[in-house]
Amino acid sequence: MIQGADFFCIHFSIFLFRNRNKLAEHWLNVGCELTNYCNCADLDASGQVNVTDLALLLANWLGMADCNGNGIVDSEDIASGFSKDCNGNYVPDECDIASGFSQDTNGNGIPDECEPPILPGMAFIPGGSFQMGDSFAPEGYDNELPVHTVTLDSFYMSTCETTNQQYGDYLNSAYPGQIKVDGGIVYAFDDSSKSYPYCSTSSAPISYPNYGECSQIDYSSGIFSVKQKNGRDMTADPVVLVSWYGAVAYCNWRSQQEGYQECYNLSTWECDSSKHGYRLATEAEWEYAARGGLSGKRFPWGDTINHNYANYQANGNAWSYDTSPFSTYTPHPDWNDGIFPYTSVVGSFAATGYDLHDVSGNVWEWCNDRYSSTYYSSSPPNNPIGAISGSFRVYRGGSWGHSADLCRVAYRGNGDPSLRHYHGGFRVILSFQPDCNGNGIADSVDIASGFSQDINDNGIPDECEIVLEPAGMIWVAIDDPGVYGEGFNGEMSMYETTNAQFCEFLNAALASEDIVVDSNDVLGANGSNDGSDFVGYGYYDLDGPGVTCDGAINGGAARINYNGTWFDVDSGFEGHPVSHVSQRGATAFCNYYGYRLPTTGEWRAVADYDGTFNYGCGPIINNSIANYRGSIHPDGTTVVGSFGDPNGYGYGICDMAGSVWEWTCSQTTHGDQPRPYIIRGGAWFEAANYCTVTHTGYYYPHHSVLGFRACR
Repeated sequence: MIQGADFFCIHFSIFLFRNRNKLAEHWLNVGCELTNYCNCADLDASGQVNVTDLALLLANWLGMADCNGNGIVDSEDIASGFSKDCNGNYVPDECDIASGFSQDTNGNGIPDECEPPILPGMAFIPGGSFQMGDSFAPEGYDNELPVHTVTLDSFYMSTCETTNQQYGDYLNSAYPGQIKVDGGIVYAFDDSSKSYPYCSTSSAPISYPNYGECSQIDYSSGIFSVKQKNGRDMTADPVVLVSWYGAVAYCNWRSQQEGYQECYNLSTWECDSSKHGYRLATEAEWEYAARGGLSGKRFPWGDTINHNYANYQANGNAWSYDTSPFSTYTPHPDWNDGIFPYTSVVGSFAATGYDLHDVSGNVWEWCNDRYSSTYYSSSPPNNPIGAISGSFRVYRGGSWGHSADLCRVAYRGNGDPSLRHYHGGFRVILSFQPDCNGNGIADSVDIASGFSQDINDNGIPDECEIVLEPAGMIWVAIDDPGVYGEGFNGEMSMYETTNAQFCEFLNAALASEDIVVDSNDVLGANGSNDGSDFVGYGYYDLDGPGVTCDGAINGGAARINYNGTWFDVDSGFEGHPVSHVSQRGATAFCNYYGYRLPTTGEWRAVADYDGTFNYGCGPIINNSIANYRGSIHPDGTTVVGSFGDPNGYGYGICDMAGSVWEWTCSQTTHGDQPRPYIIRGGAWFEAANYCTVTHTGYYYPHHSVLGFRACR
C-alpha cells in the first residue's frame, strides 16, 4: 500500500522532473567556478556550485513543504488526516489559504472552491463524528443508552420545519393524480384500503385519531388552502397532522419538482438512501444536526431551557434545567391563543450552530428510522440507518405541547407511521453529493445513470480521480543499442495514444486551465500544471475531417467532442488511436504526465527490433499483420493492438506499421526556415513503402492530422 510519505516522494519526483528547467536556472553546473550565471545557485557561499548546494536546495524545499509549521511534511499531514486537501492539489487547505492560492471568504478554513453549493432553505451539515445518546445518565431514559460514537457523511437539512404553505403546495400539485381526499383525510390515489393516511384536513373528523379541528389546511372543491387562526396567517407555521407516510410522500414529490431522485418506494415504504433526493433524516443525522456542533449538551444551545430558546410547555419546578419562572406546565405566552395548535412561525427562535431553527420544541419531527429501544447497543458506527424491523417510526425534538425533558436532543420518541397529531410535523434532508466534473449533476447520479464510470467503486467518477497517468497506459521496457544508429533505453507505450487517453488529458488540462477551446480548436494555455505549455498554439482539431477511401467512410476523422463543459469520445471509438493531434498537442500531452516523444532514431531502433525488421510488424508486411492500404476497415483506424500477436511484434509494441502516423520530437533542418518534425510508421491509407522502418515523413508542428505514442 502506498503511504503518505510514498505519495510525497512520488509527487516530489514529479515536481523535480516537471520543473527541471526552472530548477536549472538556480542550480547549474556542479563544480563550476562562480560566475554571474551560477552565483545564485551557490547556496552555501563556498565559491562553487556543488552537491552541498543541491542538498541545501532540497532541504529548503522540504522545509517549505511544512507550510502549517507543525513539523510534519504536508503530504503526511494530509495522509494522516491532520490536514484536509479538498481541492486535490496535495497542499493542505490552510496553506492554500495562507499563500493566497485559495480564498476563504467566510473564514471557516475551507477554500471557496471547496465550499458546498448554497441551497435555498437548506443548511449544510458537515460530516463528522459525535457522541450519540444521553451524556447525563441516569437523568434520561434507558433507550438513550449506551452513549456511542457515530460518524456521518455530510448532508443538507432544511433550516426550518416544513410549513403549512409548503405542504399545501404539495397537496395542490399532487391532486388528483397522486392523492385523493376521503372524509377530509388525504390518501395515496391508489390506496383503496385507506391503510396509509397522509394527513388530516380541517374537514376530517374531530378528536383522535384525525383531529380535524386542529388542522390548518382546508380542502374544498379540489383546492387545498391554509387557514387563518384567530385572524393570524398560518402559512409560515409548521404543518401538523401529517403521518410518516405523508412526510415521505412529500419528500418524493419535492425530489420530482427539483429534479432529484426519489428515495422512497411508496408501495413498500422502503428508503434507498443511496439515491440523491429528499428524505427524512435518520435519527443519528437528526441528533448530530440538532446538537449544532456542541458536544454532550442537553439542548442545541446548551444545558438549560426556557421560553427564550424554544416553544414548549415550561415548568421550572419539574426539571432542574428548566429555568423558566412557571411552577405549572405553561405554553409559550406568545403563541398561546387558546386554540390548538400553539405552533409558532418557523424561525422565530435563534438558530443552532448549524443554522437550524426549532429543532427543540414547536413540533415533533418524523425521522426515517424504524424504532427499537435497544438499537444503541448494536448500532453500527458509520451512517446508521436504524433497526431493520419494527412497526413504529422514530420522531424527535419535542413540541409546543411537551415538557423540557422531551425537548432534549437525546430524547427518542416513537409512534405508528399512520399517527397524525396536532403537535407533529417534519423537516427534510438532502444528501450532500459532490459534483466533481462540474456538469451540474451529483457524482452518484452520474455513476448510477452510466454517464460516468466508477471502475474502483469508490463513489468518485473515473474522470474525477486524481491519477498520475491516463488509464490504459502499458509500458514496455526496452534497451536497444541501435543497429543503424541511435538506440533506445527506456520505456515505450505498447500502443498508440487512444482517443480515450487524449480525451482524459484534455479534461484534466481543461480543469487545470492548461488548454482553452476556441471554436473547433483546442489551444494551449498557461495553467497550473507544471508541464510546459504552448500558449495559443493548436493542440487538437475537433472538426478534423476523415477520408473516404480504401473501404472506409470518413475514416480517421476526429472523434473527440466538446459540449461546452467537458470532452467526450464518440461511442465505439474510445480505443482507436487519436488523430488530428498537432506535434505541440502530442508534446503537451507528454509534458502533462512527465512523458516525452521519441526521437526519430529511437523510434527506428524500437521498430526494427534487432535490425531484421523492415517494417514495425516484422521482415514483411501484409494486411493480416498491419493496418495499411488494402486492409479495408470501415472506420479507417482500428482499435489499438488489433495488429500484432498477443504480445505485439518485436519488443511487444503494436501498430508501428500503419494505423496512424506517429509524431517524433526530431526536426529537420532547412536553413533559417521553420523546421518540420519527422513522422514515422505510415497510416491505414498509405501504401506499404510508407510503412517501412526507414521511411520518414515531415509535418510542421501546427498541423493537426496525426497521432503519436509516448515514451519515458
